[in-house]
Amino acid sequence: MVTERDERGRFVAGHAGKSPGRPKGLAERCRCATRDGVDAVEFYLDVANGKLPRVTIDQRMQAWDWLIVRGWGRAQQQVDVTSGGKILRIVIDGSDGDENDH
Repeated sequence: MVTERDERGRFVAGHAGKSPGRPKGLAERCRCATRDGVDAVEFYLDVANGKLPRVTIDQRMQAWDWLIVRGWGRAQQQVDVTSGGKILRIVIDGSDGDENDH
């Protein structure tokens, strides 16, 4: 990949050096290959229920976690702190605060 830079070493507009991301059509191919995720869910259910040989309890717990997160999402994390006598509520959303990220 060639990255275009100016005489000061900065990226030229339109050539930020970032990869273009996931190849187009990859998500659709994955959905088709797994029957919209049905195959993946069935596999994780087999692991979680111990239906596959040599599955450890740790692997079963990880499979249950995978299923629960995809079914209901991660629980929102909240932390209550006190500051100067006032109670503040801080919600952590997992972003890094960069407004340019989408």
